[in-house]
Amino acid sequence: GETVTISFRTAEDTIIFMVHNPGYIPRDIQLQIFKRSFSTKDPSRGLGTYSVKLLTEHYLKGKVSFCSDPVNGTIFSITLPLNAL
Repeated sequence: GETVTISFRTAEDTIIFMVHNPGYIPRDIQLQIFKRSFSTKDPSRGLGTYSVKLLTEHYLKGKVSFCSDPVNGTIFSITLPLNAL
């Protein structure tokens, strides 16, 4: 199997959590990944990335982002202000 790596770092007044997966997310999925009810599996799913983005950005005043390419895989990042924790 492939290894998923979880890490974090601090930068000035923020903390950044990162999840790296060596798998690549195709461009058509990248464009929809934060949409409510979007799933590559079945219609009863699709709240995971949407919920994380909603919680992080609206309630924790943070930011969620990701980058994905065939060579480096996919990294999801959650950046939170330290003063909000």
